[in-house]
Amino acid sequence: TDSTAGNNQQVFSFDAPINAFGITIGSFNNGTTNTLTAISDSGINELFAPPSDGSSDFFGVIDSTTWFSTLTIQGLNGSDRLYFDSLSFGTTTVPEPSTLALLALGLAGFGFRNRKAR
Repeated sequence: TDSTAGNNQQVFSFDAPINAFGITIGSFNNGTTNTLTAISDSGINELFAPPSDGSSDFFGVIDSTTWFSTLTIQGLNGSDRLYFDSLSFGTTTVPEPSTLALLALGLAGFGFRNRKAR
């Protein structure tokens, strides 16, 4: 945890750029917790509120267009008594169908139908 300009934060740095990050955040206290902000070097800016009842909750970020090397969680303070568990990160790809292949399959279907009709 880094206390910079009066704002406690946790910085996660990665050797290679990633586009997916997930973590379980839990609370040991029964009271209120601050709303936290996750900020990446690629422009991700997500707000989330960890549980304040002693339970835990999952938080995750996936950016399918940009890669990031750091993720900073801001808004931590000493009275929150939060813990981080089950950290996972990596890369994900979102497959996109090939328009040309779908067009070819459609034309082949029309051709087969016309041939069968004769």
